[in-house]
Amino acid sequence: MRCRPLAHGLLVFALVACSSGPRARVQSALDARDLAAAREAYESFRSVDGDDPALLGRVAALLLREEAESNDPERRDAAMMQLRMGGVAAQWTLDALARDTDHPVARAQALWALDALGQSWVAPYLAVLADSQDPELRALSLAALDVALDRSTLLGALADAHAEVRRAAAVALGKGGPDDATRVALAEVARVDPERGVRVAATNALGSFGPEAVDALRGRLGDPFSSVRLAAVGALLRADAHAGTAAVSALLATPPSPAGIEAARRLSALADGSDTDRESARVYLRAVLHTHDATLRSQAAVALASLADDSMDASLREALASETDRGVRLGLARALMRRDAEAALPTLRALLAGDDMPAIQAAALLAARGEEAAIERLRAALTDEDGLRRRVAARLLAVDAGRPHEILGLLSDADPLVRIQAAGGILAAANR
Repeated sequence: MRCRPLAHGLLVFALVACSSGPRARVQSALDARDLAAAREAYESFRSVDGDDPALLGRVAALLLREEAESNDPERRDAAMMQLRMGGVAAQWTLDALARDTDHPVARAQALWALDALGQSWVAPYLAVLADSQDPELRALSLAALDVALDRSTLLGALADAHAEVRRAAAVALGKGGPDDATRVALAEVARVDPERGVRVAATNALGSFGPEAVDALRGRLGDPFSSVRLAAVGALLRADAHAGTAAVSALLATPPSPAGIEAARRLSALADGSDTDRESARVYLRAVLHTHDATLRSQAAVALASLADDSMDASLREALASETDRGVRLGLARALMRRDAEAALPTLRALLAGDDMPAIQAAALLAARGEEAAIERLRAALTDEDGLRRRVAARLLAVDAGRPHEILGLLSDADPLVRIQAAGGILAAANR
């Protein structure tokens, strides 16, 4: 009987082959944090064993880890955003950054991202950064504080010299239980802080404080900046549905505006709203579809796309028939896609012929249906001279069209933001 030694020999050979084969070479390069070698090894692996989205995702994650440790704030923040959007496939990299990196901001951002994902072990490590001299680290630390135990610290942070700290404090205070002193402090910040982002955060936070916050929020509907007014609409309806409805309904009697569109969208979607309020909101949105401002028409189309309401389909079809702005046509077609795809598809296909962002976004919608012309349009955009279009096309082709391997070459694009967006798309696709 010689089969046993032979079988043993084959097993040894298989183990050696696995430990030294194409996959092992990719893993070795990843362990060494050698991105160029990892890419080369993956290409060799792919030529033998075919596509492996999970393994490719790990190569992309290595690129994002390197960029997250960059001293360039724009690149670092872009990479961290892609990791936060990377789902389960990104958690190992976030964990590695939280535990192993020597870059303090990257470590804090990774801890913050893991805290948002419910990883409770990170809270003490974030909390100790509250006394840091670096305002970015202080801002990140506030997310880990317990409002009930650290309310005074958070209230004090509302007066910090740095806007990012004030904003983080407002966000954190909005997660605590109702408290009169906190409500008064947030109302003052929402009214007078010089930075609109801080006023937006404080306004959103006030939505958690119930009917007592309505008066302060009603005042924010008159803020000079649209982003604050938009926040006030949502916060009013969360604070007190009845009083909030009365307050935001008044916007429907004013000329078309982003805040009015948001009010109409939310009123249309209120499960316990009155038929009168819903119809008034629909009338407002129909009117905005025909206003002279293309930006407002586009915003109205986006609002309609978010509603599970087929009563507006006839209005959408009518507006689409006469619309000439490509961005608005895209929005109207997108709104129709969910309920009347046959009415939307001709417009989306016609948009492919353009050399602009609506063409790329239309291609993504059609590529998700497997339309080859749309997939070809996304491929063509990967070599567009405009970096923003390459970035958008890369993610759409990887995630929406489910073709992450087709953007592998962009991991070496001359534009670092394109490389980062491509890596993020590949990483997100690895979750499928």
